[in-house]
Amino acid sequence: MIYDTNDNEINELRDPLMIISTTLELMSIQYEGLMDKTIQEHLERIEKASQRINKIILELQQPRKICKLFR
Repeated sequence: MIYDTNDNEINELRDPLMIISTTLELMSIQYEGLMDKTIQEHLERIEKASQRINKIILELQQPRKICKLFR
């Protein structure tokens, strides 16, 4: 079974990740020097997880591009 997605659906998956990434960046700037090492490590883990999910979502687009070549 093949599930075809369009670019809008892919972008909708990425939108929450952008919000997470932007929020983490703003928190890092606003609370610079106030967060202890543990909090900084947690924020880094969240950012890395967000990046991994984003990579997976981007890879979802790749088969679609390949399939279009053969249509």
